[in-house]
Amino acid sequence: MNPVELRYHRTNTTAFIAVKPSVITLTPRDRVRQPSGGFKYVDKAVRAAQVFRIIELGANQTPPIIQLTDGTQREAEFWLLGQWDALVDIDDYWTAVDPGTGNERTWIVGDIVRPNGYETRALVVERGQ
Repeated sequence: MNPVELRYHRTNTTAFIAVKPSVITLTPRDRVRQPSGGFKYVDKAVRAAQVFRIIELGANQTPPIIQLTDGTQREAEFWLLGQWDALVDIDDYWTAVDPGTGNERTWIVGDIVRPNGYETRALVVERGQ
């Protein structure tokens, strides 16, 4: 992609996120093997807050089934769209209070779409579903 085209794509991504931004603080984690043969997740230092746009999967889209690193399979809930240089990785998570119910929900990054130089796009699932 030439530099002019890349600049336009990045500008468009910034504008699209700015229409409906969500500030999210992701917590990365490592999967640590246990002596028993299993594993557990260990939280790492929280990333700085970043601005993303949450894009719900439409009714005309079949949510992809994602196999998470813990072996569970879940349907993707939405896309998490960030700037090209956003810091996000598989198994990062965040919690938020659902304004409709008041319940706290936890969201996990299940997959990252191949980088294209102008956006960072991840599929997200809800923990426990």
